[in-house]
Amino acid sequence: MVAQDSGLVANFSEDLQSSQATVCGRQKCGKTIAAGEARHYITGANAQNGKFVCTPCINYYSSQPGTMTRKDFEVSQARGIKESVNNARRKDATRSSRRVTPVPPHIGMGGSGHNSGMMLPPPVPPQPGVSIPSSWHSAPYTFPPPPPAPPVQHPSNPNMYGYTAAHAQYGASRQLWAGRAYQSSIADTITLRFKVLHETHGKKDGTQVRNLSEGKPNVFAISSPTALRQLAIGTMHPKICLALNDCPIDWKRIVLREISNWVDLGQEPPHDPYFYHRCLTGKPKGKDGVATFKKPTKAFQLALVIDAEQDEGLLCSCHMPMIYATMNILCH
Repeated sequence: MVAQDSGLVANFSEDLQSSQATVCGRQKCGKTIAAGEARHYITGANAQNGKFVCTPCINYYSSQPGTMTRKDFEVSQARGIKESVNNARRKDATRSSRRVTPVPPHIGMGGSGHNSGMMLPPPVPPQPGVSIPSSWHSAPYTFPPPPPAPPVQHPSNPNMYGYTAAHAQYGASRQLWAGRAYQSSIADTITLRFKVLHETHGKKDGTQVRNLSEGKPNVFAISSPTALRQLAIGTMHPKICLALNDCPIDWKRIVLREISNWVDLGQEPPHDPYFYHRCLTGKPKGKDGVATFKKPTKAFQLALVIDAEQDEGLLCSCHMPMIYATMNILCH
């Protein structure tokens, strides 16, 4: 039984043993299948009923493309399609090799000699007319230039450009950070002692009042003048306010000075260590130029100095003399 529908797949059942003698369902066979022999069921095509066949007939159906599985059937169909396409290509190739291009009538009629029989290539067919819009011939589109970048302005001075005063301290800052990179984990410290002085017209140095002083240990030896001023005011502020009964005082006018040489620390580089270089000493047995930190035995004294004009105002408002604090600084 060959399937008439090319898309049909014949479904074979499992092999069964015949319980009684039956006749093979294939018309051309007609063999009797005895009881106990194997019989095979095969479905019919086009809604026909299935039937039981013997083993030789099932082998016959299995060899037919129409009753094989779809995979084998598709392979056989693809093989047939490929052969038909190849045959068609061979026919086209044979026809093209025998094709002769006719010579136009005007060729050879006006000529003479051997040129009259010359075969020329066929004329080129006319190309279709294509109109190009005139806008395409204009200049190519160019993007507008980007807006100019805003100028970088200094936050404190909008009109400042280029180098600033901080660049002058590059060498000192580089030396400072180089020393910090190689210093030990335990930083070198000093001890501060604060006093408060007030100036008097006609006197060169200030005068200490009420003997107010305060010590501050474990201060970094690399502290800058700015850090020393903040530490001095923060330490002595409660004592001064208590002594003046919270009288108003202008802390911006207070000057931090070193008592031994009366140097105004506000005029020194604000970010450079002020006392650290005084504590350095060279190694006699070490390499040349190598300095180490040595704790000095004498104290460094600093003072918060209030000018005479503000001192007179405080004396009038608080009815008491001004108090001066001095700072003794010991390196440890």
